[in-house]
Amino acid sequence: MKRHKNDAADAEAIAEAASRPTMRFVAVKTEQQQARAMLFRTRDLLVRQRTQLINALRGHLAEHGIVTPQGPANAQGLSEAVEDPGTSLPLLVSNWRGSIRPN
Repeated sequence: MKRHKNDAADAEAIAEAASRPTMRFVAVKTEQQQARAMLFRTRDLLVRQRTQLINALRGHLAEHGIVTPQGPANAQGLSEAVEDPGTSLPLLVSNWRGSIRPN
């Protein structure tokens, strides 16, 4: 095993690996395959961000005694809890209520 990782060593290792008879090469993806992969990664990112946002809001509201069930199906309950004038949320949060929902 060679030490000293640098471009020359990397190039030598690539050339050696490519010359081996058992080396498998990956087919080039079509535009359609690349587009599907892009959509999948973008959707995956949006789902993860939505989950992070819901969990963060649940955590913040739990600090004020407002507890709701987990999951995106219960996100409506979070919105209703924030918009309920009977909650004991601080004034700053109460004034922010209208900006939670998109226009």
